[in-house]
Amino acid sequence: MAVTKAANKALLVGNGETYVPTSQPQIAGLGIGDDLPADLLELFDGRITVYNTGDDEGADLWLKGTGDVNAASIALDNMVSGCKWAPAIRTIDDDAFYLSSYDGSQWHYPLNIDQLGNIGLGTTTWPTANAEGVLFFKDNAATPTMGAATAGIFAKAVDDIVQMFAIGSDGNATQISPHDPETGEFVFTSENPYTGRRTRIFLERMARVLQKLTDEVLITEEELPEDERLDWKTVQATHMARQERRIARWEALAEPGDVSKPEPFVESPPPPFITPRQRKGD
Repeated sequence: MAVTKAANKALLVGNGETYVPTSQPQIAGLGIGDDLPADLLELFDGRITVYNTGDDEGADLWLKGTGDVNAASIALDNMVSGCKWAPAIRTIDDDAFYLSSYDGSQWHYPLNIDQLGNIGLGTTTWPTANAEGVLFFKDNAATPTMGAATAGIFAKAVDDIVQMFAIGSDGNATQISPHDPETGEFVFTSENPYTGRRTRIFLERMARVLQKLTDEVLITEEELPEDERLDWKTVQATHMARQERRIARWEALAEPGDVSKPEPFVESPPPPFITPRQRKGD
């Protein structure tokens, strides 16, 4: 391939004019198909193919970085709209993998995976403990309107407690983490924005009434072993400590760049039904 000298001292490949430097060149950038490269290496109107035909060998492309700002990442940039997508490793979150998107004004984090296989959709608030292979969701804040011939699952707050829902294309949304936020009782909840109705069936209360009327054992209750119990205050303190650690790591960055500063953790009170059962930390 021909190597040429440009006015900006860049090395250019592919214009057919040969240049042999008499001394070590000062390379500002390498352009392939472009005589004014803006980056260290720039390919214009082309593509790169990596392949390997050897036995037990892969076609590898390694990207290496040293942290959040100098992260190893690939950016997909729509030069017309300004939208960007970029997978990267985030040091402030214990080297979790983030798939980030930029809408022209701010960054979002639609998909995040930590090293234990936990997957966050729309949120970087990771589980605190006992989590490996957990799929968790951002609070959607409203019931979504589904597209034709689709169904989905989503998270939405009910009385300040985020719950999971399943929804069909007809708009019927059913709470699949079925507990009353006030009493903790097992409740079937269904709602539909098209009909404007929400229905709750108090299944645990129904079972208790039937048990009393029939003398059949319909409900059994037992205490969890001590090592399976949680203390609300302790968990809240763990959340706060993790977030403070993330903030400290962010503040230690020499140049945060596009990495947003984590928001401070705000402690939340326990649901009403937990308070009377709480044994530790009172």
